[in-house]
Amino acid sequence: MKFANPHLLWLLLINLLIIYLWYRHKRKPVGVIFSTISQLRIANLKPSLKARLSKAIIILRVIGFSCLVIALARPQSLSRIQEIKTEIVDIIVTLDISLSMGALDFQNANRLSVAKEIIAEFVDKRESDRLGLVTFAAYSQLRCPLTLDYQLLKILLKDVEIVPRNDIEGNGTAIGIAIASGVNHLRQSEAKSRVVILLTDGDNNVTTIEPQTATEIARYVKLLVLQEENITVPLIVKH
Repeated sequence: MKFANPHLLWLLLINLLIIYLWYRHKRKPVGVIFSTISQLRIANLKPSLKARLSKAIIILRVIGFSCLVIALARPQSLSRIQEIKTEIVDIIVTLDISLSMGALDFQNANRLSVAKEIIAEFVDKRESDRLGLVTFAAYSQLRCPLTLDYQLLKILLKDVEIVPRNDIEGNGTAIGIAIASGVNHLRQSEAKSRVVILLTDGDNNVTTIEPQTATEIARYVKLLVLQEENITVPLIVKH
């Protein structure tokens, strides 16, 4: 146990002064006058109730004053503190919203809907990582900067839709641009681990920035491509 104001404990020494003064006062002789010897013989010389109470009162005063001083010193218990070091990761999720993501490869659900569900489940498992969201087709767009507000991220994710079919310039799958955009949004991050997660269903068909060129922007790149039924998830780039 420790005290926030340990210097106040010196006030406990006042108790010694209180006890000394009480003891000194107690030792003073008290004269009692008897007119006859017979009265002296029958007199009750036992301590009076007042005398007996005086001792109890001084004890209570000492205890009360001690409690007051200890309270002013503010005792604090020392519990065992275990430092848990958690590595914080900054993550940018890049999501393909090109026309091909509208394909119905699943029961009553297109590829984009399934990808959004995967991202939402991933977000629910985060605790202290900052997350951001970028969508892309022929070009990329930042939907949510790095944040710890996971609910906001999920709301913005829910509003993501496939690029309009009549958007000729916007259609395409620019994987290189998506990677470069994710890395760029992590450039100011001070986290030790920075990750770009790319969810896409196709190959790069926009040559503005080649995927290999984009990966060379990062200091450290790790690519993991999982393919099942012509669906590619996820491609991970560490920066």
